[in-house]
Amino acid sequence: MPLSVTNRQSCVGDGKGFTLVELLTVIAVVAILAVILIPVVGDIRMRSLMTKSTSNLRQYYLGADLFRIENGGRLVPGEINDRSGNLPNGHWFSGILCSYMGYEKRQELEKAMVCPAYENPGGGRWAPVGYGINDQPGLDSQDSIRSSNRIWVQRSGKPDGWTTDFRAEQITHSDKRMLFCVSDEWQVGGGRATSFPDFDRFGGDKAPVVFFDGHTDSLNADQMYYAINDPQNLNAH
Repeated sequence: MPLSVTNRQSCVGDGKGFTLVELLTVIAVVAILAVILIPVVGDIRMRSLMTKSTSNLRQYYLGADLFRIENGGRLVPGEINDRSGNLPNGHWFSGILCSYMGYEKRQELEKAMVCPAYENPGGGRWAPVGYGINDQPGLDSQDSIRSSNRIWVQRSGKPDGWTTDFRAEQITHSDKRMLFCVSDEWQVGGGRATSFPDFDRFGGDKAPVVFFDGHTDSLNADQMYYAINDPQNLNAH
């Protein structure tokens, strides 16, 4: 015997759906939850990127420290200005530190150790890894602050020498003087505003750094200036 209309309705339910008020209530609740959770998720992501970037900076410090040990106490130069064209790993500090950080090729390091919040990984001419080095560490004198820690190489392949023979034991205030930080250029130093860290990467007003003594921290723009140019007064800002 075929089911009646009444019997069919009883099989699938009483035929009632959500009312307009109920639907609007559900939508409102979902919207409120989204407003609450989206910033939290974004903040967690930024903190994760900050943590990874800080870890990377620490690895660059360890590579620089190994360079110091194997090169008579010299600080790793910001660049090797190679006019000979004979440097397979390039001339920025990332290429110089390549073997000291366990990588055979510069491209391998730049892929693995790039700032996770950097928008131009591997392709930036001035900052292929999204980090910068304090290549004008200074010795608390105006002349030395203007001096850059670089190596020059002649077209013949013979090194002209270091522009300034910076050694680790000469660095004063190593616990307050910045060594590496996030940056849109490979170098930071001498008050160059264009090479200060890109704080927007982490959605706040601070960016991670590693100091000459190896400890890490997060600094704002004012603190960064003093960590580069006037470290003895860093704690006052």
